[in-house]
Formats: sequence, structure tokens, C-alpha cells
Amino acid sequence: MPLYMDTHRHVKGVTAAAVAEAHAKDLKVQGKHGVNYRNYWVDEKTETIYCLVEAPSPEAAARSIRKPTVSSPTRFARSTRAENVFPPSDRRAS
Repeated sequence: MPLYMDTHRHVKGVTAAAVAEAHAKDLKVQGKHGVNYRNYWVDEKTETIYCLVEAPSPEAAARSIRKPTVSSPTRFARSTRAENVFPPSDRRAS
């Protein structure tokens, strides 16, 4: 399944704790949307959030986002080389 990085920029007052809570909610419903959230990163200083998600399409990934305190992603970028993201022991079979 393709990997996408969704990027949320200019999220005023974003905190790692708030994103961790929202991410936990995403994990609970990800199967319903056919996606798999792999990881996320928060940069409080630049007010930016990055989420790495396996999804059949960027639209499916966008539909699965359930972060009421977070803006819609400003960008979805497709990753074509998972081996650059995960060490071999963490790669899942396709």
C-alpha cells in the first residue's frame, strides 16, 4: 500500500500532548478507513505536524483524519521507497 506524509502547517498553539491524544483517536478508527498510521512528528516551534500513513489514496488518508484541533493537511506527499523510512525489521509484507 502506498505511503503518504500529510503535513499540517501553521497549527496555532499545537502541543505534542494534543497531537498524541488525537493520534490515539486516529488509531482507533483507521481500519474503518482502510489506512494504517505509522508515525507522527510534532514541531511545536514551527507549529507543524507530520503524519506518516499507509493508504490506498491521498483521499482515503484525508478522510481518516480526526483531529478537531488540527487544520486539514496542507499537503499530502507520496513516498515511493518505504525502505528509506523503516528499517528492514520494521517493514511489513505487502
